[in-house]
Amino acid sequence: MNRRELLQKFGGALALNGLSLSAMSTMSTMSRMAMANPNSSESPNIADPEQYFVFVVFSGAWDPMLALDPRDPTVFSDSVIPETQIQTGYDLLDIGSDPRIQTPNMTFGPYIGNLATMSDKLVLVRGMSMSSVGHSSATKHALTARVPSGDSVRGSSVSTVLSSLLGAENEIANLVVGTDSYNLGHPVWSSGFQSSNVDDFHAALSEGAVSLSEPQNDALYQFFERERRNNTIGRFDTMYANRESAQLLLQSGTSALFDFDSPDLTDLKQYFGVGNGITGSESENALMAYQALTNGVSRCVTYKAAGGLDSHNGDDWQTQHGPRLQNGFNSVASLASLLENTPHPSGGNWLSRTTIWCMSEFQRNPLLNNNFGRDHYITNSALLLGGGLVGGRVIGATSDQKMKSQKVDLATGEVDNDNGVYISHEHIARTLLYRLGVEEDLGDYREPPISALL
Repeated sequence: MNRRELLQKFGGALALNGLSLSAMSTMSTMSRMAMANPNSSESPNIADPEQYFVFVVFSGAWDPMLALDPRDPTVFSDSVIPETQIQTGYDLLDIGSDPRIQTPNMTFGPYIGNLATMSDKLVLVRGMSMSSVGHSSATKHALTARVPSGDSVRGSSVSTVLSSLLGAENEIANLVVGTDSYNLGHPVWSSGFQSSNVDDFHAALSEGAVSLSEPQNDALYQFFERERRNNTIGRFDTMYANRESAQLLLQSGTSALFDFDSPDLTDLKQYFGVGNGITGSESENALMAYQALTNGVSRCVTYKAAGGLDSHNGDDWQTQHGPRLQNGFNSVASLASLLENTPHPSGGNWLSRTTIWCMSEFQRNPLLNNNFGRDHYITNSALLLGGGLVGGRVIGATSDQKMKSQKVDLATGEVDNDNGVYISHEHIARTLLYRLGVEEDLGDYREPPISALL
């Protein structure tokens, strides 16, 4: 049977009788979790521990001119392409001669979706400098905010670092759906609990369709207890601890929060557009993030909001790329709006305590290729909102020739090619630590924060 069938049939029994919950969710993580160091140094003081984080991944490299970094087609017309090396391609999309969306705070491309209504809360970071245009290595850089060594990560996921500071009391401190997660030396409980999709996640939290009998459960319990008493290997202690955590989680009833077949979630499903025939897994993932955060399950959630963005082919770029972006941004808008309208027990609303970071591994080339699609490009953008960040701001910019990265004054957010620095994921990750009041460079990012956001 395939992995999903395995989880649905025996998931609960596996967790209760020896496999950690993370091992059920993604079998390949067992060895990494077992090897993770359970003994971290004393945690620094957190200014406000009631903080939460959502990392939203747009996989395949987005086209910034369709959303985060548009250009005026009357200025960047086809007649000046030889000079600017920028080709909007808007005329190929049948969306009007100037499809940009103007707000008082910033200008978006045509596929920003419902996030345009929240421009006063958004931060756009433009002109970021990337280290690679290879999907695998660049994605690792985005998730960890550390340039990898070849194809090997050199640091933990940013979500793992933050979870290790905040999530010790959460059932699943670091929830990851549809993408990867890394832990190099942080407590095992802060490792990303990974699953391919919400269905797999729900199955991993649920009792299997076939349960072991009471004598079988007793026999296995006695076996594992005997093995644990006789164990002398440290990493096995971690695995046994995972087993106990899995038992408690299965018994907690947490799975009901993610049972999208339940009538109790009908209103939420309608709000997020789950099953409406327009959106796909991104709407389910956003709903999952809301449930995990507001019900105290997770401190950090990472979810994939769009895939298939690697649009080298013109047909794909013209027909699929923009709508995939828009669906992803709409999932973020739905999540942010509902968090804003949900009071937090400690005061304020959930969005004021939840920082959302939308990322992609790099951006697409400002010139169309011979197939009228777009190839890879080493510049990038990012979008953030919530968590007390100063909204309605644009940090940095790309140049008007070739959309190159430009240096930025971190104190003002303005372009300063004489005295500024090139912004990358490292600066944003360090900024999130500063938001918590943590001045130590716990992630070894080796870059200062963007103080214009603080």
